[in-house]
Amino acid sequence: MSHLIVYCARPITGHEFDEIEEYYQRVGDRLRAAGIQVFIPAWRAGFSKGGQGPDGSWASPEIDRVIKEGDKWLVQHSDVLFVNLVEATRASIGAAMELAWADDADVKSVVVMGESSIHRHPFVCNCADRIYRTEEEALRYLETLAP
Repeated sequence: MSHLIVYCARPITGHEFDEIEEYYQRVGDRLRAAGIQVFIPAWRAGFSKGGQGPDGSWASPEIDRVIKEGDKWLVQHSDVLFVNLVEATRASIGAAMELAWADDADVKSVVVMGESSIHRHPFVCNCADRIYRTEEEALRYLETLAP
């Protein structure tokens, strides 16, 4: 039996390790319970090597490249990209890149953002196959896609 693969993304820069870890654990557990295989970004590699600088870069250019290339590969090898932008405190360049990679690779995308989100931009909206206002609505939709 083939599993649906969902890559989960959210803003990382400006958020604490524990907050990010809890989010990916909670969302991953729920999707896995529905029979969905979950991919998450390689953000832990940066935190384990010293965290982010004020510009969003990690401890070294080499780590930045490894994280970017790894995340791109994971997006391109997923069936669906799930991007939750509700808790964004500023524009998430990483999430925007992930949406562009998904669009380029014909990977379906599900985005969560409010009506007044800083991310409500024609590029984001046109890359998204579905846009929801709440995480719960989006997760319920993703659960319906499970084989």
